[in-house]
Amino acid sequence: MHKDRDTPTLYIWWVWERLLYGDQQAGWDVIGEEKIIRQLTRDDFLNYFHHQYVAADTAVVVAGNFDEGETVEKIKELFSGIRRDPPFRKKAEYREPRAERIALEYKKTDQTHIALGFHGYDAFHEKRYAADVLATILGGSWSARMWDRIREKLGLAYTVWTSHESYSNRGQLVTYAGVDHKNVEKTIRAALEEYKRISEERVPEAELKRVKDYIRGTTLIGLEQSNAVANFIGTEEMVTGKPVTIEEVFAKVDAITPDDISEVAKELFSRESLRLAMIGPFKDSGTFEKLLKDY
Repeated sequence: MHKDRDTPTLYIWWVWERLLYGDQQAGWDVIGEEKIIRQLTRDDFLNYFHHQYVAADTAVVVAGNFDEGETVEKIKELFSGIRRDPPFRKKAEYREPRAERIALEYKKTDQTHIALGFHGYDAFHEKRYAADVLATILGGSWSARMWDRIREKLGLAYTVWTSHESYSNRGQLVTYAGVDHKNVEKTIRAALEEYKRISEERVPEAELKRVKDYIRGTTLIGLEQSNAVANFIGTEEMVTGKPVTIEEVFAKVDAITPDDISEVAKELFSRESLRLAMIGPFKDSGTFEKLLKDY
């Protein structure tokens, strides 16, 4: 068994994505099932390597203080022998699944791990950055709404945050919380109330500006290292094929208005899209079904 299954803070995301995306590529565990892994042979790995590690699927990202001309020539030299065979590529199809709304993974843990959220926007969606800002307002910092409500005011959780993740053909906005077993219902109810509040009440200009400044500041700090810059550009290249500069990202973020946040919240935070994944000592989903139904 993979070690992540024994680490609830990691395994909760396996449970969450299986719930959110169902029985398709997006919902399958990346590592694969044990019975399949045991059937793989050396030839399987070699075949995959020779067909997938080719020029068409390779991006070389360089960040730092360098001479562009010399670097390009050096890359051409170093990669002159790379295979140019067409990759064996099966289109990663995606469909909106008719999945269950709740996934309970029974485990005698010290605390219950909760992932509560919705489908989001893919990396090509025009509202992607508005969803990112929305998630930051809700749970991206120590002054965010989920943190302030669930941890500071109610004292229900030590760790709570919200994020919006975009992939090539799908997205998700989710709040995570690790809570004492007796506080699970209160935490879910509080998170749902924050989802509803931001859907119904316009975000104040001052709060939105504070969040934008936070995004700019933390992003710039995170990109102080050259490897972080390379990772930022490389990830966007692999996902969209159209990498953007950090200033282009900031321009998109700065253009977002309170009305944009309200529009995205109303669009994403629907009862039909709402999902709940949990790891903890719970077997009966009845109480949680009612919480989601009342949202």
